[in-house]
Amino acid sequence: MHRFRRIFLHIGPHKTGSSAIQLMCDENRELLAGKGIFYPSGRWHGQLGSCFSQPKVAYVYNRHAGNVDESAIEKSDHGYLAKLEEELQDTRCQDLLLSYEGFIRPAGGGGREAIQFSSLIQ
Repeated sequence: MHRFRRIFLHIGPHKTGSSAIQLMCDENRELLAGKGIFYPSGRWHGQLGSCFSQPKVAYVYNRHAGNVDESAIEKSDHGYLAKLEEELQDTRCQDLLLSYEGFIRPAGGGGREAIQFSSLIQ
């Protein structure tokens, strides 16, 4: 499994230019990769926070998306993590960059899931 030298977690609070940073990263993914920085697919990585939140419906990403069915959220999160894990395995970049404003306010719990994810990237 690929391990990263550094992990950058952008958790910028709302209204601080986070969307501009995310757009720049999304549009310049290849340029970042050329510099050794992997920015996973998607403009931002809000669903990752859902994977570590309990209850999932309380997480800001799910609230804003109108996701109210716990089992559907769980299934979607599982698919997201599987795709992300594949991307993480395929990259040769040394550094990882993830971004979402909602990371600053996770819903409670999710510690076990966060530890499992951290084992993929450390």
